[in-house]
Parts: sequence; C-alpha cells; structure tokens
Amino acid sequence: MLKANELELKLAATQLQTRSFKFINAKIYALSVTSAHFIFARISYINFLASNVLAQVVK
Repeated sequence: MLKANELELKLAATQLQTRSFKFINAKIYALSVTSAHFIFARISYINFLASNVLAQVVK
C-alpha cells in the first residue's frame, strides 16, 4: 500500500514539474515574441523617420 502511494506521489510530482516547466516555457515564448515585435516596431519607426528626412532633403 505504501509503495503504491509513494509511486502515485512521485507521479503527481513529476506531472506538476512538467506542467510548471511548460508554463515557464510558454511565458518565455510570449516574452520573446513581445520583445521581437517591439524591436520590429522600433525598426519600422526608424525607417519611417529616415525616409521622411530623406524625402525632405530631396525636396
């Protein structure tokens, strides 16, 4: 009886670790996507400004 309970506890602990690991991975992925989007938005904005400045100079 005790052995079966021990096994169940170990299994439950393993499942919890796997779940929290997946959750942490999901958070890291979300953060990396957010920062990548932020960097892309910045680059787009800089390109927009540069093209505006160039257009002004050409005029």
